[in-house]
Amino acid sequence: MMINHHFLICLFLVVGAYADLPDFVPKEFHDWIFSMRAKCIKETGVTEADIDSYVISNNAQPIMCYMKCMMLESKWMTSNHQVNYDVIENVVQGELQKILIAALDKCRNFPDGKDPCETAYNFNVCMQQADPVHYFLP
Repeated sequence: MMINHHFLICLFLVVGAYADLPDFVPKEFHDWIFSMRAKCIKETGVTEADIDSYVISNNAQPIMCYMKCMMLESKWMTSNHQVNYDVIENVVQGELQKILIAALDKCRNFPDGKDPCETAYNFNVCMQQADPVHYFLP
């Protein structure tokens, strides 16, 4: 499995902070996740504090574009800004797969946004509403 698939484990699971990823995220992937986060922070202008204190009701353009960046980097969103359900479904196995697919199944028909950033945000809102216990923004 490619490293970006391991990142996908944490994209929507358990609220966590930059320095303290959830226990289920393998330690060997922390640097990679933090590197992706740094890239998307630089690209969008959000701050670590913005992400660490994020609440789903915040739909400011920079945070929505951060979500788009993370989804593109993790391959959860295609280059033409469509959610890549096939990739998401095949990311993990076992219990994590059950959790992820249960939420994903509720988000197959979320509303498109007026731009790719808003589409990424709408997908995140749906995933958070589908499973607020396991959702987090890395």
